[in-house]
Amino acid sequence: MTNTLHGQGIKTPGARIVVDGTADDGTPEAVYVKDAAGFAIAVQWHPEYKAANDPVSRPLFEAFGAAVQAWADGRRPASVPKAV
Repeated sequence: MTNTLHGQGIKTPGARIVVDGTADDGTPEAVYVKDAAGFAIAVQWHPEYKAANDPVSRPLFEAFGAAVQAWADGRRPASVPKAV
């Protein structure tokens, strides 16, 4: 279950958009860009809400932090990190 209150969503994903999770109503909740040059994950829910205690959202922030560090170090981060 996700903590969403969405009024919009992806109807038809683009060619490189991979739907990785959906809500009970079928709305895409998690997507990534196939073969992206760097970190390219998007979610429809609010991962910042109680992220420290959410076993799904917390890894998103950890992966984003690792991607930022990789860019700062001159490395290219994976588009879909192993942690997510």
